[in-house]
Amino acid sequence: MKSTDKLPAIPLYYRIYEHFKTLITNEKLSEGEALPPERDLADTFKVSRATIRQALQKLQEDNLVYKLHGNGTFVSHKTVKQELTSFYSFYEETVKAGKIPSSRVLKHEVISSDKEFAEIFKIPLTVNILHITRLRLINDEPIMYEDTYIPLNRFENFDPELLNEKPMYSIFKEQYNVSFDKATESFSSLIIKDKEILDNLGYKEKSSCMLIKRLTYEKNRVIEYTVSYARGDKYEYKVILNNIEK
Repeated sequence: MKSTDKLPAIPLYYRIYEHFKTLITNEKLSEGEALPPERDLADTFKVSRATIRQALQKLQEDNLVYKLHGNGTFVSHKTVKQELTSFYSFYEETVKAGKIPSSRVLKHEVISSDKEFAEIFKIPLTVNILHITRLRLINDEPIMYEDTYIPLNRFENFDPELLNEKPMYSIFKEQYNVSFDKATESFSSLIIKDKEILDNLGYKEKSSCMLIKRLTYEKNRVIEYTVSYARGDKYEYKVILNNIEK
């Protein structure tokens, strides 16, 4: 490069983006903290609101901030990373990450079995199913909306309200002497339109999520079927692929 060549000027929006990125990564701004309104930021940086919007859009693309319609822009919560290498529980893995897990039972009901449940659990149609809907939280922030189904011939007199205070798998082990064999999970993306799910996860309008379907086994029989709707901006899965060619 010749000494007379000039380096390209850094766009104003990018300078503002870098300013907030540094504040966020250095934890000068806290998770969930609101950024000032666009008008105030434009006055502070002496730029147009269009430039501010461009900077905020870049921050949002990098998952450093998120927007709530009508409420403003907020610093994103760090995602909880779940490594898929072996059997795990939401509660235990969240604690390992140094965060506080909790569950809120939203509703529960006993429902009749149908062909789908009979096939999943390998049970007669006469066996009833307990359906439990929960909200899973990390540091009091909604992370997942879950529908769990368990057969009552295996979990007779199961009290769903205990799940407000204790992990489900702990109850399975302590009260029902469950010995887990394995669990399988499938993942797909989904646009949430259901108002109840949106409201509980803190969305103001339809949004994308990670759909997780989990089957938990004991002695090669399914004893739990859970469908989870996880916030993709707050929960991340990492799959470990070991080299089997040795």
